[in-house]
Amino acid sequence: MSFPAPVSFPTRLARFVAARRIAPGGAAGLLADARTILVVKLDALGDFVLATPFLRALRRAAPRARITLLTRRLAAGLAENCPHVDAVHVLELDETPRRFGALRRVNAIARFFRTTLGGARFDWAFIPRTGPDHHQARLVARLSGAPRRLGFATPPADAIAGPAALTTEIAYPAAPLNEAEANLLLLRTAGASVEAAGPLELHCPPAEEDALRQRLAAAGIAAEAPLLALGVGASLPHKLWPAGHFLLLAREWRARHGGPVVLLGDRQDAARFPGDEPGLVNLAGELSPAQSGALLRRARLFVGNDSGAVHLAAAAGCPVVVVHWDREDSPPWT
Repeated sequence: MSFPAPVSFPTRLARFVAARRIAPGGAAGLLADARTILVVKLDALGDFVLATPFLRALRRAAPRARITLLTRRLAAGLAENCPHVDAVHVLELDETPRRFGALRRVNAIARFFRTTLGGARFDWAFIPRTGPDHHQARLVARLSGAPRRLGFATPPADAIAGPAALTTEIAYPAAPLNEAEANLLLLRTAGASVEAAGPLELHCPPAEEDALRQRLAAAGIAAEAPLLALGVGASLPHKLWPAGHFLLLAREWRARHGGPVVLLGDRQDAARFPGDEPGLVNLAGELSPAQSGALLRRARLFVGNDSGAVHLAAAAGCPVVVVHWDREDSPPWT
């Protein structure tokens, strides 16, 4: 017989405080009649792009609702131009491991609802993520006070929010589904009639597109040039294709097509390509997500590691080649 692991005192204290920090909720009616909906999307940039079909379907299912999206700063520039939501707010929690850190997060979330959101009341809350809850999205949904909260039953469960975090948990289907398709199960469970996910969406502010045009012009890249975009970054070291392989690919592209090659990634990725390579423009760490999306709309081809840039490229309608090591426990993000 197995027994549940003992709960530490800081976690018990955080649960006790969380139960008393829950914001006033809205009405627990039908989704089609909802007045206010909260979507908690606190994971990576690519995860936000994969959630755009969910947001589109949610708007169709609840056309009169005011939909508020909580996201991280990196995705906010794209989210603010998304036509399916009415308000976008950035929520960045301090996830540094320390004593009573859980209690601090509870108080920070409660303060966020009280001040930033002005005590707004939500009828429904959704967590469109099938993977582990690394960023306390369940706790955020719980403290929102929404009487209906839907998410996936994904291990490990949130130790702070406890078993009452969601009113409805959806088991991940036995047959693997693309993340964009899987998220729609939340809406079907809520009673909405939802079709297939359809295309990903990318909404770049015009100012960001203008900034990208100026950046490429300054680098001597013509609008009609056959551009190859290389996504050289990744969140985990084992996902990184060697820099030398990318350089060989860039040289082959130049030899065959004569077009420029642009590197995308962050500043650490830029440092992996320190030399001068003819026809290679290193913009890693220099572009916002929206500017990267605008560039990918102009690219003839994207080749890159498994990262958020892959999903940006797909949403931009750019042909995509992913260099991906598919471990057995790798979820179907792509």
